[in-house]
Formats: sequence, C-alpha cells, structure tokens
Amino acid sequence: MALQFGKIWICNHSSQAITQLVPKDRRLTKLSPVAIMKAIKNPTEIKGMESCHLRDAAALCRYFAWLEKEAARGTQTEISGADQLQKFREELDDFVGLSFSTISSVGPNAAIVHYKPSLETDARITTKDVYLCDSGGQYR
Repeated sequence: MALQFGKIWICNHSSQAITQLVPKDRRLTKLSPVAIMKAIKNPTEIKGMESCHLRDAAALCRYFAWLEKEAARGTQTEISGADQLQKFREELDDFVGLSFSTISSVGPNAAIVHYKPSLETDARITTKDVYLCDSGGQYR
C-alpha cells in the first residue's frame, strides 16, 4: 500500500534523524497494521491475562492481610516483606518469576525512585509509616 502512493512508512519509534531523511510529503506515519493486530487480543489471550491477574491478585491480597498483622508487631522489614510476597507468589500454579525486583519501602525510603533496600537501609514496617510496594509477577 505504501509503495502504491509513493509513501514511506515510518515507525513512530524511529529517530528524528531517520525521519528527517524522508521528505515530509512522502512520510506515512500512521500506526502499522502489525502494531494494531498485536494490540487486539484474541479470546485465548484475554482469558490467559485474566487468569494471571486473578492469581497475582490472590497473592497480593494474601500478602497485605499477612502484612497488616505483621506491621502491628513491627517484626518485618522492607527486605523480609518483599521476600514474603515472593513466597506467596511462588506457591501459585504457573508462577514463572518476578516481573522486576520488588520495591518494598517504608517512610522516607518510599520517596526514593526505584529504591532497593540494603542491609544498611532495611527499615522496619510499622503501622506508623507509609509503606510502598511496587511489584509484579509473571505467570504462564
């Protein structure tokens, strides 16, 4: 189709330098049919995504119920909390691994972008401080 009209299809991820090599009147910058087809999920893909989300939601609900009790005791830390969440996920069928390292942070640490606790910074999780948990699981 692009050749019919003398146009050159340019991906929206192309660099400005590449884009400028093509004269404006010859640029075609619409979404690619391939990108559109990838964006539309079939019923099997939708069912798989729903199943994965439900499993991961169950792990998160279990974790936050556990954490609510533990925070009152003040015995858990950022690291032990992230470890426990991973254990809950590992108990689920079809768990493959974490999407990324869990960001488990308390109080001032929660304001640090992409914070990763270390043995030196590992703070206790209590009911007095804000707790941030950014995490994700991968499932088959």
